[in-house]
Amino acid sequence: MRLTVLSVAALLRDRPPARTVRSAILGLVAVLLVAGCSAAGTGVGASVHGLSTLTVAAVQGIATFNNLRIDRPGSGYTLAASAGGLSGATSASFAVTLTFTAVSADGDRFTCGFTVAGAAYCWGTNFSGELGDGTTTTRLSPVLVSGGVSFVAVSSGASHTCGLTAAGAASCWGDNGSGQLGDGTMTDRSTPVRVVQ
Repeated sequence: MRLTVLSVAALLRDRPPARTVRSAILGLVAVLLVAGCSAAGTGVGASVHGLSTLTVAAVQGIATFNNLRIDRPGSGYTLAASAGGLSGATSASFAVTLTFTAVSADGDRFTCGFTVAGAAYCWGTNFSGELGDGTTTTRLSPVLVSGGVSFVAVSSGASHTCGLTAAGAASCWGDNGSGQLGDGTMTDRSTPVRVVQ
C-alpha cells in the first residue's frame, strides 16, 4: 500500500488587479490541508507531515511544497496556499487512496495489510489494541499502525497481529493474555513491540 505523495507549486497572485507575481516575494507562503467529510477518522487529525499547515519561502512568486504526505485515506481533500498581501490559491478536490501489497483477514473481526512502502494499516474491532494505533477504538476504515516500522509481511491472530521487517525482526501488538506477542510479558499492547530473542 502506498500513500499518495504530492508535489505542489502554488502560483500566487497580487490582490486585484490580479497579475502574476514575477519578482521574489519577501515572506513566507503557507499551505493548509483541508480534510473532506469522508476522510478516514472523520478527517480529524489528517495532516501534512503531522502538521495542519506547512510554510516555505517563495522564489520569484512560486512556492513549491515537495513531498507533502497525507497520512489518512479519504476524499474531498484540498490544499490552500496563502501569503500576506496576495490572493490565495486552492487546489482542486482530490482523494487519497491506499494500495495494499498483502492483507491478512485471519483475525477475529479485524483485518490488517501493508503497503508497497511497508506501512501497516489495520481496521475493525480493537478490544485489545490489535489495530496497533495506540488505542482500543474500533475503526471502520484503515488506520496506520503506530511506530513507523516498515513491514514485508503481516499476519493476524485471533486478537493480535505480528509484522516482519526486511531484516527479519518481528514486532507484535494486541492481546497478550498467553504471551503471544513474544515480548516476555502477558500485557496487551496497543502499539507494536519487538519480539524478544
